Amino acid sequence: MENDRKTLELKKPLIFFVVLIILLFLGFNLFQSFSNSRKAEVYNKYASETEKYISENRAVLTELFNNKFPNQDCDSYSTNGCTKPSQDEIAKLVPPTLKDWSSTAFIKKNGSVVLTMNLGGDVREFYYYPENEGYDLVKLLNGELDKVEWEDYSYELPGKEVVIPVKDENGKVLGAIMRGVIEPKSF
Repeated sequence: MENDRKTLELKKPLIFFVVLIILLFLGFNLFQSFSNSRKAEVYNKYASETEKYISENRAVLTELFNNKFPNQDCDSYSTNGCTKPSQDEIAKLVPPTLKDWSSTAFIKKNGSVVLTMNLGGDVREFYYYPENEGYDLVKLLNGELDKVEWEDYSYELPGKEVVIPVKDENGKVLGAIMRGVIEPKSF
């Protein structure tokens, strides 16, 4: 009888512990599912807006990437004699009709270097973090990938960025538009 009582006393905590682990596992999976759903929703929203913008402005974006985007670092502090477009030139060439336009930048690959140009015309080498995310960006710019995930690629823009390739009429990737995701605060 004594052994049965000890066994009975251990069964209740063990059952409680197993139930608790199962509930935690289910809760974690539920939150992960909500997170993935939200991530896909935000990415799809920004991607569709950007793809529409690209299709409506393909000619001016081709001009920007082929003729206005310098092929080297070129910012206010550069002494290498580069010519960068001014903020006014960019504003006249590329219409600022994307939502949250101020959180937009352009990316272009020049040889093995990835460059980013902000809306002010400053061009810098694009340092991405973490490195493995940068490899996907390079593949995107080479035309090897159609899309990359919504991620923190740099500290150039606020929040995580959505990067959408800009292709010419023949389907060749000229560069990409990078948009910082800005979400309204929920509190």
